[in-house]
Amino acid sequence: MHDGEPGMLKPTLVAGLLFGLLASLPYLKVLNVCSCCSFVVLCGVVASYLYSKECARAGTEFGAGKGAAVGLIAGAVYGVSAAIFELGIVSAVGEPGLVRLLEIVRESRKTPPGTVEMIDEVLRQMDERTITVGSFVLSLFSSILTGALFSTVGGLIGGALFPTPPAPPVPPAASAGPGETTPDDPATRDRRA
Repeated sequence: MHDGEPGMLKPTLVAGLLFGLLASLPYLKVLNVCSCCSFVVLCGVVASYLYSKECARAGTEFGAGKGAAVGLIAGAVYGVSAAIFELGIVSAVGEPGLVRLLEIVRESRKTPPGTVEMIDEVLRQMDERTITVGSFVLSLFSSILTGALFSTVGGLIGGALFPTPPAPPVPPAASAGPGETTPDDPATRDRRA
């Protein structure tokens, strides 16, 4: 981090925790999966937006490169928080959103017979599923990996959408104090000649 550059911790924590919570809620989780991990991408975009505001206040440059870095960190926070929130929700109430969605698809007249059998198998496995340390670690790892990948893309998008130019350089002092001369002073020019 350069002098005067704001820290990335606050924007990445805010975006990662917020979207990790949203993505772990049962019905929103299904929406997130069906929309190609849009919550994860939005996590990177929001983290970039928040960090660009910090950079604007500090007078430092913000672009796609810093956006990608902010998105990567926010994605890791997203992954950890989504796995922990999901563990708590699944332990408390199960997976009602996904189960209900699969039941609706299974009961549809347009669902092919092979798909119905596949859905029945998934529902049977979900009934037998218990949360173990191994399954939690696997879920955590895949959540961090997915979060980092898609949120980095969101950070790149945010860096392109919310660029902040560097602050203009401070011009050198044009006036000299009492008894001092500047290079542009006529008296100084006469001495050099």
